[in-house]
Amino acid sequence: MRLIRLDRLRWQDRAHFLAICSRVMRQVIVDQARRVRANKRQHLSVTTSWLKNQAAPEPIDAEALDQALTRLAEVSPERAQIVELRFFVGLDVREIAHVTQTSERTVKRHWQSARAWLLEALTAPQKS
Repeated sequence: MRLIRLDRLRWQDRAHFLAICSRVMRQVIVDQARRVRANKRQHLSVTTSWLKNQAAPEPIDAEALDQALTRLAEVSPERAQIVELRFFVGLDVREIAHVTQTSERTVKRHWQSARAWLLEALTAPQKS
């Protein structure tokens, strides 16, 4: 529905469309997490099997992931975009390389370092 509301937006190409889709999906998940928390004093969690390369997914707070991704984007916008395309849109390495116009090897390196950065950010004790 949010994409339909963007009817005045002119899609430049497939990469632009997928970038917008990943951002909209991220916003949808975070907005839902906020609604759940406001209504029931609960947390909406997302699974992190992609983060730790584990078979059994471990839930994390969707808002914590959003905040960590925002901090990652400040450090490395390229890595944050790869995470969004991979996690929120479900693209594979080859597709991300095509969309971002980089090599598959670069995407793999950025994905690996972004996962390590996010894992550290999400598991480190929060400073008050």
